[in-house]
Amino acid sequence: ATFRDGSNANTSGWFTAGALHVHGNFSEIDGNNSTFIATGTHKVVFDGAAAQTISFIHPGTSYFNDVEIANNVSLASNILIKGVGIIGAGVTPTITGNGRTVTAAGGTSIDGAIFDHVLLIASGAALGGKFDNVTFRNYAATDTQMTIALANTTFTPFNNLQFLSTPTTGKYISITTTGTTVTLAGAGTKPLYGIPKTSVVPGSTLNWGATADDSDGDGLTDSDELNTYGTDPNNADTDGDGLSDGAEVTAGTNPLLADTDGDGVGDGIEVFRGQNPLVANTVYFVDGTKPDDTGVGTSWATAKKTLSAAITAAPNGATASTATYILVAAGTYAPITITGRSNLQLVGSVSSTVLNPVDPLSSTIAVTTSGRPVMIDGNSTSIHLTGFIITGGNSSLGGGVRFDLSDGGIHLCNIKGNSSTNDAGGVYLNNSLRSKVVIDQKTTISGNIAVNSGGGIFAKGSFDMVETVVVNNTANGAAASSMGGGGLLLAPASASDAILIKNSVIAGNDASAGYGGGIYVRQPANLVTIFNNLISGNRAATAGGGIKLHDPRNSVVSSNTIAYNQVGSASSGGGITYFESGLSNGQIPSIHDNILWFNEDNTVEATINVGESLNDPLTIGNAITSAMSFNNDIGQGVVNNASDISINPNFQSGFYLDQTLTAPNGPIDAGSAATASSVFANGETTNVTGAADAGVLDMGGHYLKAYGFTGTASATVTPVATIVGNTTLQEVKIKPAIGGLNLGPGQSVFVQSGAGSTTGVTLSSLTGIQPSGAGSVLARDNGDGNYSVFVDTTGVATGSLILDVNESGSVLTGAATLSW
Repeated sequence: ATFRDGSNANTSGWFTAGALHVHGNFSEIDGNNSTFIATGTHKVVFDGAAAQTISFIHPGTSYFNDVEIANNVSLASNILIKGVGIIGAGVTPTITGNGRTVTAAGGTSIDGAIFDHVLLIASGAALGGKFDNVTFRNYAATDTQMTIALANTTFTPFNNLQFLSTPTTGKYISITTTGTTVTLAGAGTKPLYGIPKTSVVPGSTLNWGATADDSDGDGLTDSDELNTYGTDPNNADTDGDGLSDGAEVTAGTNPLLADTDGDGVGDGIEVFRGQNPLVANTVYFVDGTKPDDTGVGTSWATAKKTLSAAITAAPNGATASTATYILVAAGTYAPITITGRSNLQLVGSVSSTVLNPVDPLSSTIAVTTSGRPVMIDGNSTSIHLTGFIITGGNSSLGGGVRFDLSDGGIHLCNIKGNSSTNDAGGVYLNNSLRSKVVIDQKTTISGNIAVNSGGGIFAKGSFDMVETVVVNNTANGAAASSMGGGGLLLAPASASDAILIKNSVIAGNDASAGYGGGIYVRQPANLVTIFNNLISGNRAATAGGGIKLHDPRNSVVSSNTIAYNQVGSASSGGGITYFESGLSNGQIPSIHDNILWFNEDNTVEATINVGESLNDPLTIGNAITSAMSFNNDIGQGVVNNASDISINPNFQSGFYLDQTLTAPNGPIDAGSAATASSVFANGETTNVTGAADAGVLDMGGHYLKAYGFTGTASATVTPVATIVGNTTLQEVKIKPAIGGLNLGPGQSVFVQSGAGSTTGVTLSSLTGIQPSGAGSVLARDNGDGNYSVFVDTTGVATGSLILDVNESGSVLTGAATLSW
């Protein structure tokens, strides 16, 4: 109910004890300046089901005594709290101030709150015993966000205060009374050092970090960001151009200006593509909302309507470092063919105000009937695509993108829902004997289908794939014809071609009748390196649920986590299959420092044996087993020499490792390298806290950084369509989150029927693996933060299904009940 005080009376002495629970809004609406005066032990509790509003006509003379806030509230006026402001642990309400003031005159007991543009003043009496886990956000640059006016007081440390708005003339904290000592502490404090943007009167002290602290890891100290550059110490990229503040200072660009040279291209794009961000490039513009292609195309005002017209009008770049750019606004565009061109950079999902494309992307190249969205051929050189959705293609040898006798790159693109009548449902790279093609910057390749091999990618030339997500692709070719590669088929055709697969997620791909559910390395002419990837939840019909290595020469498979993959035949390598038909000792592959865990063959059971992680025995053609480099790996039964171990890595929050499982019987400090830094030099981690791998190398894949998410782990469950009875393969999508932030691809999401579900309803996914017991399934990674399972209600006309969801054994709140 709403509480409205319109008594027009002085209420001093009326509200002295008890608790007033307000479930609606609170309003003082009468003209008497003492209409609501609470004293003694009286407490007002805001605990409504929906957001509430607080309003006083006379906020200085009408006031609360104690206030407990257990719900989101918005201030329609300043408020005065003469007693204690209380926000308990486990509740993190948002108090939206709209620039208004809350004066806490009697102390606080706060453990978790968000002050959204609330000007907080602590005065009158000492703050109470707790002021922890408080976030200040959305302040004007001129605001003083917190004022402390309590003389001769030493406070208990304030733990984990986060100031997310950087002041210019304003302050984070102002201490206005003498003899006051305040200390900010806790690993969650932001920034770690904020003294330059505070005000402290002589005789008082504010302890807040050290001048060398770098809160956002951009290479600039908080002190320099606040004092010298004016950048945000909590944001590694203040101007949002894709280039960190520290990198901008090094490059000589302006960290407060996204386009230093004013050519319309963001500084980050230019640096990543090898151009000079201080020298303007030749730039053409495309905007699908234009009426036609009559504009000259050299500005947003004169932009071309179609991509093809801009490609025709734009000159070749003189060199790769002086490329011509074509910037493309949001919209859907017809397929393009680029023939015999050089040094072109096509950048989508940008505008006059958005210079650096970010997810979700907004520029789409699509096919409406048949054909390929992007064809790059005719010996084209250094052709790059950035920030595009490429979808709907249906063609031979590259349903989405084809590089034919050409080279360049694909960056931050989403290549999805394409198909090929031959090989390469998503991307076909026929660039042997040419410069490499690079796919990177969190490109996602998902939901593509090839009739034969390479559901996601088929690569025949030099190729680097870094920080890319390859998920939910299918290759339908048969093993009898050496086909497969649900995610990728790698077959460099020349001794001068090399392939690197690094720091990527390869999950939920299917070689439905062939080899290599995740990756199929097929008789390469040269080196293939598969390093530091998550290869999970893939399936192959015949061999190599995760990886199939066929005559892999001197290839390297190292520091990968290969888990929950399945193969459809007995003892054929649910994790890795290796076959070699007669190579010399100098061409033997090196397989080391990997974690192979819970990979299965066609029989699902509680105990996993060696043949289910590796083909058993390893098929070696000419007696070179003893020379094969296969060591320092972990997995069920995977003990091929004395340095291998077999122990549950006890994955945490995805695929982080249990840090108590140390060498010699665990994966921590059990790798083959003398030092982790010799393999991972940029702080990569297996520890959910984000602590860099140090000392001896940890086994398995390493995260580039920890999540940094805090809060409650949860899952959103959404059926693609209404669940009905007597029906198979009804898709349900699950999106895991921590603290409301989507965890993205590369998680281990387990789902099973909860107690109370109707008997006879079953769940299925791509693999038949039961990761958390009978009836559980590993949800299929869709690459967009959603994970899918399928409900079968055959024989059950009406009923209900309770879905229990967990990640690496940790229960996620928000499990759903589906009824039909």
